[in-house]
Amino acid sequence: METEISGRLLITGDLHGDTAALTMITRQLREGDALFVAGDFGFVFWDNRDEHVFLDDVDRFLQKINGYILRMEIMKITVH
Repeated sequence: METEISGRLLITGDLHGDTAALTMITRQLREGDALFVAGDFGFVFWDNRDEHVFLDDVDRFLQKINGYILRMEIMKITVH
């Protein structure tokens, strides 16, 4: 699937599931912007209702402004 993004690309590091930080950042987004989380996104770690409700609210906001959140999943494996 190919998606054209017409706004800015904003990059942040670890969020660690911090709802206040994500709220502050998403308030800065404008029409067509994409937020790239280059670190620990941290949401749905607990997989509870509060996280899902919060992320649904964020998703509705992003749909209104045609915005995106992009994240990478990186797994660190340590062998002793």
